[in-house]
Amino acid sequence: IAPLVSIGHNVHVMELFHGPTLAFKDLAMRVLVELVAFFAERRGGMVRIVVATSGDTGPACAHACAGHPSRIECFVLYPRGRCSREQELQMATLGANNVFVLEVEGADSDVLDVCMGGVFEDHSFAREHALTSVNSINVVRVLAQSVHYVWAYLQLRQRGLITDDAPGFAVAIPTGACGNLMGATYARMMGVPLATTLVCTNVNDICHRAFATGVFSKRGQAVATASNAMDIVVPYNMWR
Repeated sequence: IAPLVSIGHNVHVMELFHGPTLAFKDLAMRVLVELVAFFAERRGGMVRIVVATSGDTGPACAHACAGHPSRIECFVLYPRGRCSREQELQMATLGANNVFVLEVEGADSDVLDVCMGGVFEDHSFAREHALTSVNSINVVRVLAQSVHYVWAYLQLRQRGLITDDAPGFAVAIPTGACGNLMGATYARMMGVPLATTLVCTNVNDICHRAFATGVFSKRGQAVATASNAMDIVVPYNMWR
């Protein structure tokens, strides 16, 4: 599912693109949605998942939810002009009667996150409509992503590239909302010997600036880039 491929001397890439939408989020999203469906079945009701996306979260969620029409309704919000055409089509052409895709004009991913926060802060509304989220604000998805680093360690250990004398390894993590980075942090806290985590950003570099300078501050609005899933200037996992 997630092969670790050598591309040079002591350099490896974990291929996390073998899911239905070719995004790394397919793996953890499947775990989370299956758990949501399990507890909905046990409770005997319907759960409504509301998710905001700037690229890969929405398609991954939509495809995972499509297999549970009797227990899950999925509402995906994405900003107009900020998702790739491929990602839009992955959502809009899915054809699942329990998945509703909504294009929002005049917003970016950070604005949608604020809207999402407002929905869930209305506790009576969220409870009445059985709402939940699968963005990385949901810690279960982040915990599922921590498995990536456990798996990487086990593979490196099996190949003899990590030993008791040299137990540590470094990872480079493309970073938007810091969910995957938080997964690495949890893995380290659980004992995985991550010596270094490299925070990789695009021009929306609030994470780089925060770790490099110690100052966590928003600088303008998100700039649209080719790596649209990383076009985030308020990475909410930083609070964790």
